Amino acid sequence: MDEIRERILKNKEKEEELFNRLMKLNATIFKQTFKILAVSLVIGILCLSWIQYNYSGNYVKLPISFPFQNIQIIYFYIILTFIISTVLTKLLEVS
Repeated sequence: MDEIRERILKNKEKEEELFNRLMKLNATIFKQTFKILAVSLVIGILCLSWIQYNYSGNYVKLPISFPFQNIQIIYFYIILTFIISTVLTKLLEVS
């Protein structure tokens, strides 16, 4: 590790070249990640809109007493999905 540090410190041009390559790779990864995020966001919005349009009048009666007894299916789905994804994230130790 020390040899690598010494080589990098001796050759500033090589350090700058490696840094530029790293930044280009980072930009590429960021673009790909953003594309996936944008596509999944659009698909999610379309799916949730379709679910709300088709099932907006339907209610779920919860077996547990809450301040609200009847909850629309779309809100029930969103809350349940949030809870399940949080639990799975913690169980699988995904950061």
